[in-house]
Amino acid sequence: MSRLDPKPGRWILPLVVFGLVGFTWVFVNALPPADEIAPADEIAADDDVTTTAAPAGTTTTAVVPASSTTSTTPPEIAAFLLAAETVATAVADLLTEATDINDTWEEGDNFTLALNSLRDFARKTTDFADSVAATTVPTTLTDQWDPVRTTADALVTAADEMVTGLQSSDTGQIRRSALADFGVAAAELGDAVATAVAAAG
Repeated sequence: MSRLDPKPGRWILPLVVFGLVGFTWVFVNALPPADEIAPADEIAADDDVTTTAAPAGTTTTAVVPASSTTSTTPPEIAAFLLAAETVATAVADLLTEATDINDTWEEGDNFTLALNSLRDFARKTTDFADSVAATTVPTTLTDQWDPVRTTADALVTAADEMVTGLQSSDTGQIRRSALADFGVAAAELGDAVATAVAAAG
């Protein structure tokens, strides 16, 4: 007597169903949580909400409180806010990197390492300024974004001056002064981004 399953295809459907259930579970858990809706008894307790009994034979329509509606931020504003956040984070990282490179040089004497690090840092700062200049800005916010572009260019000047200072024959004044200028420009850029974001809101 053969031990082969006389109906091998009968296992396919359960496997497919199992796969669909697993996929659904993963997909649902990957979704962002939905906004919580206040229970009916909490809504009724709100001073701004009144209830009136509907006459017999009529239908009622639920009114959603304004506070529970979703945001209607225009796509171009939402994209701009995301770009502004990226710029603010990037300039903070650049300032940390500049300080770390300077501190490492002050504490050691590896000139080649310090020079290569500062040159690489200057290139990063230039790339950053280019990305700031290329940021897509809503026409209503171009005036608010111009100071961000200006201070980004100031960062490039300061970063290049740090390289020059390291190679100079002074005792570090040029490099330290350039680092201070970088910090000032970074702070001004952060303020300018905050102003532009506030204007977008």
